Amino acid sequence: MTPTLQDVSYLLGLPCAGAAVGVIDMQADWMNDMHQRFGPVERKEDAPPYVPEFLADARGPTKKWILQFQPTYIHPQANAYAVSRHLEAYLLWLFGWVMFTSGQGHLVTRTLVPYARSIADAHADDVP
Repeated sequence: MTPTLQDVSYLLGLPCAGAAVGVIDMQADWMNDMHQRFGPVERKEDAPPYVPEFLADARGPTKKWILQFQPTYIHPQANAYAVSRHLEAYLLWLFGWVMFTSGQGHLVTRTLVPYARSIADAHADDVP
């Protein structure tokens, strides 16, 4: 017998609410989009320079690229845009190495990029 979504909801005490989450098609130029969003992010003066080549794997952002956006590299007077990009990078790290680990140990799959971006760009009132 196969458990249904309602069975899992009942057993775990989690509500079935909202729209279903499915795979989002990634555009062919997703790497250029990432460079445009993350390139202008302000960094501390003592932080290593941003290296866009670390994003070169076509399967997804590499761990080396994501680690360029550690919290210690945020500029002290960072604007909301810079903070949201750091949050997006943190979410990619969280998705790729904590929540949805895979056999691709050096990168997070590119299909998770839109989810991290939508969470990072959401208003605080929209996040449950």
